[in-house]
Formats: sequence, structure tokens, C-alpha cells
Amino acid sequence: MPVYFDVVDDYDLVVGKETREKIHSSGLWYRGVHILVFNSKGKLLLQMRSAAKDKFPNHYDCSVSEHLEKG
Repeated sequence: MPVYFDVVDDYDLVVGKETREKIHSSGLWYRGVHILVFNSKGKLLLQMRSAAKDKFPNHYDCSVSEHLEKG
């Protein structure tokens, strides 16, 4: 069963819902969470995205990120 995310406008108002695949292929805006983790020396922890990712494979990314499900 597909997971749906809220589609939002420039003001973060929900204007619909769509699947991850449709959002990514269409360039629609959606909500997400990004967490930056720093150590005691102020160094930032980054992750390398998987080669299997559909967007930006093998690129560095923030410490943690996730899509927000609708609602």
C-alpha cells in the first residue's frame, strides 16, 4: 500500500496529497525533517546516500532526514 505525503504550497499550506514517487518525479513541495548532529568539537556528522537512491545517489546528506506522512 503506498504511503502518501501532504503536498504544500509556497506558504506551507496543504494543497493535496501524493505518493513519494509522484512528488519526487513531479518536483512537488512536501514536508520533511532534517537533523544536524554535531560532536563536542563542532564537527558535523554527514551520511553518504545510497547508490540505489532515486535522488542524489552517492551524495553527502544531513545527519538524519525523513519525509512527514500526511496529516
